[in-house]
Amino acid sequence: MPRLFRCFVATGWLLGAICLASLPANAVPGSSPSTPDLRKIDPELALIKRFENSALWASEWPHAPGFSPIDGVVKFPGSVYFDFLSDRRDVYEDPWTTEFLKKTMPEISRITGLSFLDLAVPQGAEMAIFVRVTSNKALREDMVNFGMDPRAADNASGPAICNHWLALDYDGRLKFTYVFVKSEFPPEFRRHCILKNVMAALGLGVADRTPRTDPAEISRRPFPALTLDDKILLRTLYDPRITIEMTGTTVTDTARRIIPELRNAAFERGQTALYQR
Repeated sequence: MPRLFRCFVATGWLLGAICLASLPANAVPGSSPSTPDLRKIDPELALIKRFENSALWASEWPHAPGFSPIDGVVKFPGSVYFDFLSDRRDVYEDPWTTEFLKKTMPEISRITGLSFLDLAVPQGAEMAIFVRVTSNKALREDMVNFGMDPRAADNASGPAICNHWLALDYDGRLKFTYVFVKSEFPPEFRRHCILKNVMAALGLGVADRTPRTDPAEISRRPFPALTLDDKILLRTLYDPRITIEMTGTTVTDTARRIIPELRNAAFERGQTALYQR
């Protein structure tokens, strides 16, 4: 794994750390990670604004000017390895986890058109999402084994409940995402962090710039389930009409055409209208 990490640096890929704290405006409590809330879908303009806030990268990032050379979106192409591991038995025994792995991830696959490979990830593989739900101590060790500088691992394994790192080409093509969730926190925090981080790992996490996750914020506005609005935004990002070669302005103009189409289709026929595979 250290060799793989160094490969990102050597080939000029962008390695970023984004803390996940801000929550979607329409998130509501629920017992399932995949059951959408049944309230009215957000108006078109609200959905478009949410898409801009969560999916668009810019070369002048307010919290880190010059950090991102991307002016547009980032996303995975094709097939993606998905590797979920935890050091706690209760994580696997949680019915929420079972539904997330067996129902939510397949649905995300249908929405995005991506194929998730539930296989052992080959050494040096590209196109992978790693999810680790583990203790703070084990997390630091895993990060160092993964190739992260020990000092950076110390900072990352500090007070944040969860986080994710992206490796991507400078054209916006996602290559690799590492997600961690600290297992010592209560189940409702873990559920929030797993789902929120995986959405960010797919490209819907740009707006999450707060440096640490706030337990009080999660308690007030948990994110245990994808709403229909969330699915529309994810489907918009992975619509073939939006490409990583587009500038942010072009992406926004295209999204303004796509979102009303998807919103109307979902309102009339339900979430299956969003499926691409």
